[in-house]
Amino acid sequence: MIDLPPIDPSVMDDGEFDVGVIAPPPKPLENWKEVLDRIEYDPTVIEITKVGIAGVVGQELGGKGWKTIHSAPDQSGPLGAVAQVSDEAVREAVKAGLLDMAELLTVEAGFAATFKDQVYSALLHHVRAKFLNGSSLGLAERAEIDFAWKMLRQVKVKVEAIPGLIAGVIEYGN
Repeated sequence: MIDLPPIDPSVMDDGEFDVGVIAPPPKPLENWKEVLDRIEYDPTVIEITKVGIAGVVGQELGGKGWKTIHSAPDQSGPLGAVAQVSDEAVREAVKAGLLDMAELLTVEAGFAATFKDQVYSALLHHVRAKFLNGSSLGLAERAEIDFAWKMLRQVKVKVEAIPGLIAGVIEYGN
């Protein structure tokens, strides 16, 4: 058995605490469609497609002190094969990315995840207008789909930066 010291009543919690000032949520934007349409994106997307090693310089401690070793990779062999992704896989990746984004933005805006379908629809129409020349994901050109995939990060950042946009999509719908 262990003896416990008596509880000091001065450190007892009375069950109440102060959470400070909580800012009210932003007002839902009634004109969310116009606000969404006015978002501008930077079309400059940098993609690293190939990395080559020109050489490696190392030092080795031997019996006669430090020795510098220069080596270069064998350039005569073929570079590794680049994996090809099917059109359908890229289209599905864009859909999945938009769906994940819609759910995350919905929850971050303070709504239940069940409202994500409205946000997904708004984001899908936005991406179609901005990156797919108005085409659906199924009919857009592969280059447009690839570009839309690369721009999803910017879409998320720009959409979540506008207070009340997601709330407007949910509150005022189509």
